[in-house]
Amino acid sequence: MWIVATAALLAGFSPAPVSDSLSLSHRAHAVASRRESIPTIARIAGIRVGLDSIERMQRMHGTFMAITGGHSGGGRVWDLSKFGLELHADGFEYSRRGRVVDEVWLSSYGGPHRVLTGRSVRRIGWLRAVVPGQSMLQVRRLTARLPKPRIRGDVWTWRATGFARTTSNATMPFLDWTAKLTFRSGRLDEIHVTDCR
Repeated sequence: MWIVATAALLAGFSPAPVSDSLSLSHRAHAVASRRESIPTIARIAGIRVGLDSIERMQRMHGTFMAITGGHSGGGRVWDLSKFGLELHADGFEYSRRGRVVDEVWLSSYGGPHRVLTGRSVRRIGWLRAVVPGQSMLQVRRLTARLPKPRIRGDVWTWRATGFARTTSNATMPFLDWTAKLTFRSGRLDEIHVTDCR
C-alpha cells in the first residue's frame, strides 16, 4: 500500500481524500449532541447574542424600524431617544428559536443622556448593568468580575468562547463572541456585541 501511495505522490497526485459527506455527517452529529453554552459577554438588551431570536427582541422592545441587514429588511432599530440611546440588532442565521441575533449595538443618540433607572438598565444594558453615558470609572467597576479587556485608545474589547448551534448551517456553530466598548470624551458611547464562527 505504501508503495502505491509513494508512487502516486511522486507522480504529482495524492490518494483520494476521505469522503466529505462522511466527515460532514460526523461533524453534524457532534454539533447536535453538544450542549449550548453562551458566554457572559453575549448578554445585552435582555437577550443572548448568538442564541436568542430577533423575534424575541421584537416582543421585548416593541415598535421598531426594519432596515437592510444580513437579509433585506432583516435589521431592526429601536428608538430609545427618551434615554438618549439607540438599539440596533441584526441576524442572518436561523435556529429552532427563529432568526438568531448575530449582533447588537447600543449607542448614544444625539442629545444628553437621561439617568436610567435600575429597571431600564437591567432591561437594555450590557451585562444588565452597562449603558452608554457611563464614565470609564463606572464601566471599570461594573466589569470588574470579567477578565481584563484589551484596551486600545478609547476602545475596550472582550473576547470569549462558547457554543451555539444553528439550523441553517448545522456543521458551523457559533464559537466566539466579542464585546467592544467605545468611549468618547471619557464616557461610554457605544457597545457592540457580536458572535462569529
